[in-house]
This record gives sequence, structure tokens and C-alpha cells, in this order.
Amino acid sequence: MKRYIRVILFLYITVSFSAAAKGQSIFSLNYIGEHRFRGGARSTALGLSALAVPDSNMAITMNMATLSALSRMTLSVTERLHMGYVAYRDEESHQNRFSFPSAVVAAPLMEGLVFSIGYRTRFEGRADFSLPGELIGKPGYSSASPPIEEYELDSSLYSVPFGLSWRINDKISIGGEFQFERGSIRDGVTIVFDNYDYGVSYSERKRIFSGTSWAFSFLARPHPRFFIAGVVDGQVDYSVNEYIKQSRSEFNSSDSWGFTLPASYSIGVAAGLSERWWFTSAFWQRNAPDAAGFSVFEGALGTERLFAIGLERRINKESNSRLSRIPLRIGYYEDIWHMEIPSGEPVKSRFFTVGSGFGIPGGEGALDYAFEFGKIGSTENNGIEETVLRFSVSMGISEAWKRRIIEKH
Repeated sequence: MKRYIRVILFLYITVSFSAAAKGQSIFSLNYIGEHRFRGGARSTALGLSALAVPDSNMAITMNMATLSALSRMTLSVTERLHMGYVAYRDEESHQNRFSFPSAVVAAPLMEGLVFSIGYRTRFEGRADFSLPGELIGKPGYSSASPPIEEYELDSSLYSVPFGLSWRINDKISIGGEFQFERGSIRDGVTIVFDNYDYGVSYSERKRIFSGTSWAFSFLARPHPRFFIAGVVDGQVDYSVNEYIKQSRSEFNSSDSWGFTLPASYSIGVAAGLSERWWFTSAFWQRNAPDAAGFSVFEGALGTERLFAIGLERRINKESNSRLSRIPLRIGYYEDIWHMEIPSGEPVKSRFFTVGSGFGIPGGEGALDYAFEFGKIGSTENNGIEETVLRFSVSMGISEAWKRRIIEKH
């Protein structure tokens, strides 16, 4: 167990520093960033449709009620790599980035009652690019060239959840979370001139978000091969402190205001077509948030919805065939974003997914992986389109949580 913990901590720290890599979906440059859904690589491989799938190997799932099935202390970490190609008129850009990893530790307090604590990103946005600027009021005799505007954005809204999952009986499990919500959005513009007669100009705006929220979930099994689940992620009332810094400090300013993220609701099913083949489906929705602090999106925010389906072939432990002992997962999802570009035209994500997994040799645990292929936005409807490949990997390790007996010699 200690060896696995060292490996995971090393990977976690390494990838965390990699999060500073340039590149992010152009659609996350505005508002509060790109939405990150719950769950690990198994959920992703099933097209984000695994809301009603009980998972006894991972502490990172789409439905916290499933944690009540854990009988051992479990640590899970999930990481995602994003590679995209953005096309806008005659312009193009390649985007590559690591996301900050999600991590959850779940500890059984007694049979059917599990405590959990973790970290997960709700929204993220990151960008670093340059644009040609304007030189206003330039004298006719001046040979000064137009300036370059260097734009930087770095944002992350995250949640630290404390959860409790309870298996009421063999047919019903429930889960609840209290979540500390934190994060910031920082964007700045530096105007640089080739001519040294003009000074460099810099402006930065930083918004710091803080709040608390709650979540509730259930998992029901009315039939041995049929599960139904639901999750309510409560409204978040953020307190926002805004700080604006300028090249000339006398123009610095600060302000405070509130921002409300409405509650989200989801429901899903998992049905066994046979002992090994399972069909999954899920629907998720959050009503349109307000545009407080983001006046450019006034009247251009709508309801976000996710439609997802998946198919999983589970392993046959009794088979001598290697292929039969490897799970297969495929899925499809369509996510209609909050943002409308232009107003009235929502941004849509459409992805096909595939993945698998295997147990960790020599220990209790599993490693799952998933690939996502799809597009964000539409050249025809939004004027810009991104072709995306994503790779996700989740590792979970567990051991019995009990007092060790130390022999004295």
C-alpha cells in the first residue's frame, strides 16, 4: 500500500505542475470556464452515463451513494489530458493541456457506512496568446508600429467535499456531501510597443470566489439487473472579491459582489442485458446562471443539459480467454453549454468514448482508462469549432482499514 501511495503522490505533484501548460479550449476563455463533470475514467468511457453504476473499486464516481459498497479504505486519483485543434475563419490553433487531478479518499466507518473527503474541479479555463493592437492618436510623421496585446487567463473553481454514504439495505443506498467551494479567475492584458518611446501598459483583473454548498444522491436496485440513481447538487451562492491592478497604481480598484450557480439535477439507469452486458443512460441539467460580474454575457446564458448513453461488457473471471477478462466500454454524450455564441446559439459538445481497465497486479485496486473523440462548437452556428481528443486515467488502491498488531521481541 505504501509503495502505491508514493507512486500516486509523485504523479499527482508532477501533473499538478504540468497544469501550467499553455492551451485551453477557446470556449472556456470567457465566463467561469469549461464545466467538469463528476466521475473517473470508467464513467468517461461510458459517455458520462455511469450515474447508476455501482463501482466497488473506485472512490471517484458520478454518484457518491455508490461509495456505500466500499468495504476497504480506498484512495482514487483521476487525470485527464486534452488535445484540441481550433479553427476560426483562416486562423487555427493547437491546444494541449493537463487538468488538475481529482482525488478522493473513502474510509468505511462500519459496514455500509463510508466517509469520504476529496478535491474536484468544477470549472477551469486557461489561455495565453497574443493579438495585434491599435495605435490611437498616432502623429502622421511617426513611424511607430502597432502594439502587441498579450492576453493571459488562468481560472479554476473547485470543490472540497466531505461526504457520508449509507447503504440502508440491499436495495437502497444514499449519500450526502457538504462542499467548500473556492477558486479564482485571473485575466490580464499587457500592451507591448516596439518603439521604446511608448511605455509598456499592463492591466489585470482577479476575481476570488468562495462559498459552501451541499449535494444528495441515491442508488436503488428494484431488480438484480436494474439500477436507478439520482443526484442533486445544490445551489452555490459565491461571494466574489474583485481586484483590478493597472500599470499606474492610482487607477487600482476593488469591489465585492455575489454570484449564484443554480442547483443541478441528474437521473440515470443501468440495466443488465445479460450477466456481462450492461446498458447505461443519464440526463443532467442546470438552469441558466446569472451574469453578475460578466456583463458581456448578459442575455447570452442558457440552461446546460447533458444527454449520455453507454454500453459495457464486464469481465468473465471464470474464462481462460484473456479477451474475456478485459472489460470493454463505449459511449456517447452531448453537452449543451450555458454559453451562447452569439446570443441564442448555445455551444454544444458531442463526443464518442471508448475505454477499458484492469486490476493492479499484486494488490487490491484497479486502473481504468478512456478516450474521448469529438467536437466543441460549430463553425456554422458559433463561428468557431474545436476538434478534440481527450485521454483520462483513474487509479484506485485499497486495503483493509484496521489496527495493525505489532509483535514485540
